[in-house]
Amino acid sequence: MKTILKTILVLTIICTLTFSCSKDDSDESKFTETPTAIKKFDQSNFGTYKGVFVGSTGTIVINLNEDNTKSAVLTIDGKEYTYTTTETSTNGQVTNGLTFKNGNSSFDFNVGASGEEPNITNITIVGHLNASIEIQKEQSDKIVKCYVGVSSDSDGSNPAAFNFCILGNNLVGIAHNDDNDALMVLGLVSNNTFTGTVGDPAGSDATIKGTIVGEKFEGTAVNNAGDHFIFSGKRAL
Repeated sequence: MKTILKTILVLTIICTLTFSCSKDDSDESKFTETPTAIKKFDQSNFGTYKGVFVGSTGTIVINLNEDNTKSAVLTIDGKEYTYTTTETSTNGQVTNGLTFKNGNSSFDFNVGASGEEPNITNITIVGHLNASIEIQKEQSDKIVKCYVGVSSDSDGSNPAAFNFCILGNNLVGIAHNDDNDALMVLGLVSNNTFTGTVGDPAGSDATIKGTIVGEKFEGTAVNNAGDHFIFSGKRAL
């Protein structure tokens, strides 16, 4: 009888631990909710910038003198590439055309004197045609969260990249259409929902509506012609 009770007790403990571990694995996010940006650079061109990449898919983190260095880490399809620059930039002044390089790949980083309107231009990523990047400046009290996903026709056909980053209530992203054109994604976030638009070079803009639950997002879009699309993905940074 004692042996049976002991066995039941051991099995009960194992089941409890297994359930707890499974619950922890599913409930706990692997992403930080704490910004890495330094307060003294909140209103400067210096600081931390995070964003998303399409032309395949991925994320980017740019460090402009946050720790007295300048570098960028571009993650494409799960693989990291580090970009560096030998050019100089000055705290509190406009940064225009600061070129980051990795072998034959490169891009130019631009931002206003106070960190406003950061953007990436002259993008050349070897092996990735029509590459585009959208970034936001992280604040010491406001983290930039980056999400990567896929959009498609309502039946799941014609999949294409659909990525965005969120800073506070502002959503900025980039997507591709069937012709591999880059589309600007702009929106507003309220609690766990977001609404916005996707700009199409052909003029067939679409409105989007989605939800974010945990680390995952999903939603729908409809363009001016009445065509319907779906999208989904998850947080990547």
